[in-house]
Amino acid sequence: MDPLGYSAANLPPGVAFNPSTGVLSGSPIQAGTYAVSITGKSPGAVPLNFEINVAALDPGFVGAFQGWIERNKTLNRNLGSTVQITTTTRGAYSGRLVTGVTAIAFRGSLIALPASSTSTHQTARILCVLPKTSVTLDVSLDGAGNMLAGSLSDGSANTVGIDGWRNVWPTTPGNADAFKGLHTFCLQHPNDTDESLPQGSGFGSLLVSPKSGISFITTSLSDGTKMSSATFVGPNGEVLLYGSLYTNLGSVVGPLAIDSDNNVYGNPTWMRPDLSAKPALTYRVGFGPIELTVSGGLYVPPNKGALILGLSPGLDNAQLVFSSGGLSDGISQTVTVTSLGSSSVLNRITAPVNLNQLHVNSLSVSTGEFSGSFLLPGASAADATRRANFYGQLVQTPGGAANGYGYFLLPKPPAAGQTMTTAPKLSGSLLLSAP
Repeated sequence: MDPLGYSAANLPPGVAFNPSTGVLSGSPIQAGTYAVSITGKSPGAVPLNFEINVAALDPGFVGAFQGWIERNKTLNRNLGSTVQITTTTRGAYSGRLVTGVTAIAFRGSLIALPASSTSTHQTARILCVLPKTSVTLDVSLDGAGNMLAGSLSDGSANTVGIDGWRNVWPTTPGNADAFKGLHTFCLQHPNDTDESLPQGSGFGSLLVSPKSGISFITTSLSDGTKMSSATFVGPNGEVLLYGSLYTNLGSVVGPLAIDSDNNVYGNPTWMRPDLSAKPALTYRVGFGPIELTVSGGLYVPPNKGALILGLSPGLDNAQLVFSSGGLSDGISQTVTVTSLGSSSVLNRITAPVNLNQLHVNSLSVSTGEFSGSFLLPGASAADATRRANFYGQLVQTPGGAANGYGYFLLPKPPAAGQTMTTAPKLSGSLLLSAP
């Protein structure tokens, strides 16, 4: 005769008991050895006594994690996504999956398994269906490597990968010192002839706090779009680059990394949506996603009285080269970089009188950013002169010379019904270097 119910004693916190069936469920949240007793509610019932040993959660599974998620038209509107997860010593987790400006919150308990004969390390896993969706998040935590990996899936044909890392700096304050300092980089793509794509180089900078491990990133894409973010750097110099752009219809997503030599590299992707219905002047029909190549390193400003890029003093000691972006012929302009005195770190870039009236209007020695403009005369007296604004960044690329990389935006010759201010603009490339 089956008992009319059950009672239990000394269950581990976090474990639920069904008095009707006697079934245990849930996940223990406190380490220890528990002498459990389950007794059936019937005359002469003999208690079932046994031990549950709950191991402490590996500290490598506890803390803040972040990851990036690949693009998928169904799962994240082809924008890519990010995921932030926080875990506790009691095995609880909470997190957010962010796509553009949309966030889905989730929470639960880790699926943690102790080391065994087949696994020398404790394992931890997050497996949940995101609220109000049919999408499953499946992530495994690597406590030894301070990493995470997994997938996002709708259970049918759509599955994308997730990769990320743990914030180790709260337990090792100051150890992000290896990544400290301002790092600058350029973002380039391989096609420099397709007029439907920007042909200039985007650029950016990232500054890591050695105490907190927080990385502050600013980026200027080669269509003139700017983005910024702040996130913790990974244990091996990983940096997450994610930006929702163009009123949340486009994005940049992917990891960067700072290596032991302070080189910066990565291959994020960039998608610009079709903005034909909006008053956009650059690449209205959109493009991508296209892969960008990130290349850069630690930026070291010149000492007082010295010149940027390690240039030697003298006239015509540098050149600015502009190409593509609507130019039928490239423009190569010699310029002179001078110091503003032996007691100053400031530099100035000047050009002799030239057909294109090129001017470098600003140069920040502390950040390496510079900007200016040039004019492109019409092919005939009937054609209007066009003005291009340019923007650049001083960058130390791995194994190469320091140069200035960037882009210019040049209006196309106005078509019928257009003016110089409403004509579409193209993005071309600039390079500032020693002659």
